[in-house]
Amino acid sequence: MDESWIEEAKSYLLTPVQRYLTFRNGTETKVYLVYSRLSHGVFEEDISIPIKGRSAKKGDLAVIISGKIRNDYDSDYYFAITGDLYNSKGEKLEGEKYIFDLPVGEFTVTYVHDFGTFELHFKYEGQDIEHYDLYLYMEPTGTPLP
Repeated sequence: MDESWIEEAKSYLLTPVQRYLTFRNGTETKVYLVYSRLSHGVFEEDISIPIKGRSAKKGDLAVIISGKIRNDYDSDYYFAITGDLYNSKGEKLEGEKYIFDLPVGEFTVTYVHDFGTFELHFKYEGQDIEHYDLYLYMEPTGTPLP
């Protein structure tokens, strides 16, 4: 019997969904998290974050968090989304040390009119993530981020 659905179901059980994202300080935003999902994969290309002195090589293992958000602000904005992972040892893997999305390695950026999608790539080899949190990294902006 195919039991691949078990891992698929587990990835949804640990995900925060259907709530407004906050900033790290707990202040609410008008960015509604429709859904998010954790999966495991690899980096598809070499990535270097020079200002952090970090790099990921093509083929390095990654934890990928993808999702969909809804913009409830009155304008279209660019949103910088970040997050933290928590492993089975209770360790917090802070996004600013583990995220490898360009340009600065601390967040991913998505432009949202009504709905938008995002994907965060964490450099982490373990298969033991039990929970994660998602946040807005900074105030929404009408112009593209660097």
